[in-house]
Amino acid sequence: MARPRVGYVLKKFPRLSETFILSELLGVEAAGYDVRIFAHRPADDEPRHKDLAALRASVEVLAEDRKSVVSVLDGAGTARAEIESLMQRLPEKQARGMVAQGAVLARATRTHGLTHLHAHFMTVAARLVHVAHLLTGVPYTVTAHAKDIWRKDIDREFFARVAERAHALVTVSDDNARFLREDLLRGRKVRIERIYNGLPDSIGVLSETREPDLIVAVGRLVEKKGFADLLRALAVLRDAQVPCRCALIGDGEERSRLEALAADLQLGEQVQILGLMPREDVLSLMARARVLALPCIRAADGNQDALPTVALEALALGTPVVATPVGGIPEIVHHAVHGLIVPEGECEALARGLRTLLEDHALWAQCSSAGPAQIEAHFRQRNTLPQLCALFEGHTA
Repeated sequence: MARPRVGYVLKKFPRLSETFILSELLGVEAAGYDVRIFAHRPADDEPRHKDLAALRASVEVLAEDRKSVVSVLDGAGTARAEIESLMQRLPEKQARGMVAQGAVLARATRTHGLTHLHAHFMTVAARLVHVAHLLTGVPYTVTAHAKDIWRKDIDREFFARVAERAHALVTVSDDNARFLREDLLRGRKVRIERIYNGLPDSIGVLSETREPDLIVAVGRLVEKKGFADLLRALAVLRDAQVPCRCALIGDGEERSRLEALAADLQLGEQVQILGLMPREDVLSLMARARVLALPCIRAADGNQDALPTVALEALALGTPVVATPVGGIPEIVHHAVHGLIVPEGECEALARGLRTLLEDHALWAQCSSAGPAQIEAHFRQRNTLPQLCALFEGHTA
C-alpha cells in the first residue's frame, strides 16, 4: 500500500529555535512518506541548521490573495457557515487572511493528492489546516506544544473547535495532556495523544573534553526560560567563590534586559550571551559543559515550557541538568538521577543545585551515566515517530 502524502503546515520554516520540527520532518521522510511543507510566512533571516540540507521537501509560502475570499465562501458549500463563524472570532484582517491562505492550502492539497495534513502549534497553522479540511475533507492532526496551550489569552472556543475536528490532537508531555483534558478541553470530545518529541540516533555522547567549570544554558531569551534567575544564581556562586562560568546561547526579546542585569550584577566574563548558534555548535558546547541550567518559570501571561528539547539533548550527551519542575521537565529529568530539580524562581536554590553538580563528582558521574539511558528508554525518535505516523494513516497512536 502506498504511503500517505502528508502536508506539514507551519507558521514559518525553517526556524533555528524549532529543531524538533526539522528532526521530525527528516524522520517522516526517512520512514518513506512524501512530505510537502507549507508556511504561513517566509522564514526569518537567521543561521540555518546543517541538517536542513538533508530535507527533500521544499517549502511553499502560502499566498494571500484576499480578493478570493468571497469566491471561497461562495464555493464552500455546507462548510460556509462554520468558516464564517470562525471568521467572526478574529480581527477582520486575520480572518480574511485565514480563509485566503486556507483556500490556497486546500488547492495544493488537491493538486498534490495529499492524504493528511499536520500542523505544529494550535495557532495560525492549525487554523489553516482546519479551513483546508472544511474545504476538502482531508483529515488533519495538530501538535500542541506550550505557548499555544498555556497562555491566558487563548480563545478557548476557537481552540476547541479546531481540536474537535482534528483526527487527533497531539501534545508533547503528560502534563500538557492533563491540562488539555481537565481544563482547556474539559467536556469536549477530542482525541488527545501524548507523543514525546524524540531525538534522532545521531544525537548522542560526543568525545568532547569536559570543562569542569562550564555551565551552559540554551533557549530563546524570553521570560518563561527564567534566565534572569540564572544570572542572579551566578552572582550567588561568585560571592561564594565557586569557580564557574556560563555560556548562554540564544536570542530574543529579553536580550537587552538580560545584558543590563548581567552588568548590574557585575558578572563580567563569568557569563557570555552568545546569541543564536547552529544546532551542531550548540551540541558541541553542551557536550563540553559540566551542567545544563534550565531554570524555567511560568511567565506572567501564563506561558511555560512543555518538553524542552535542550534537556533531551543534554541527557543524550551525558550532561546533567539542573532544572525547575515546570511542565514536562520532571518527565525528562528525575531528581538526583539525571540531574537536580530545584524550586521555580528561587535563585539561591538554583545556585545550590549548580554548585552541587559542579563539586560533587560522584553524583555528577551517576547523573551523566543515567542521562543517555533515559533517552534510549523513552525519547528516541525510533520509538516516538511510529506513533505519529500511525495517526497520519488513521490508526491509534
